[in-house]
Amino acid sequence: MRSLIAIVFGMILALVIGGIVLLGIVAPVFTVFMGIEGARMTPFIGLVVAVVVGMAFYFGGMLASYRAPFWRRLHGVAVAVISFAVSLAVNLGTLLFFETEQDPLANLRTGGEILFTAALFAVSVAAAYLGARRGEEVYTHNLEVSRKREARERAKSKREAARQEASEGADAEGK
Repeated sequence: MRSLIAIVFGMILALVIGGIVLLGIVAPVFTVFMGIEGARMTPFIGLVVAVVVGMAFYFGGMLASYRAPFWRRLHGVAVAVISFAVSLAVNLGTLLFFETEQDPLANLRTGGEILFTAALFAVSVAAAYLGARRGEEVYTHNLEVSRKREARERAKSKREAARQEASEGADAEGK
């Protein structure tokens, strides 16, 4: 259950970061400078989208890897793979169960769009893997720091107990 929660948190973080950056920063900037029609898919915008998706899945993979109970890198990469699978399932479900005027699979109708989607998938998986490695490193570092802190606290409590014993022994001898 902790594995699933780690992956879901990573997916949510990737979705939030990607949504905020793409819809809250990139889209308004391109719309202001290029207009609504000019802000359609161009190679430059495709590159920006790939960078934003990579950044989002880097942090999503890092979070999933950090929170995972075991196989940390696998959990980090699973964020990207499961996100694409969920997206495809939602789009297919929309296509099959709802009569909509818009085609949810419109971006998979031409070879170039399929290639771009495959490139986004590759960027997502690579970024999630790098994030998962970083999350694993952060987890290991934090574990070492907490172990050292606990060892220092144990040593301190032993010293205090020894001082307490010594002072009680000195008090008993003084009587």
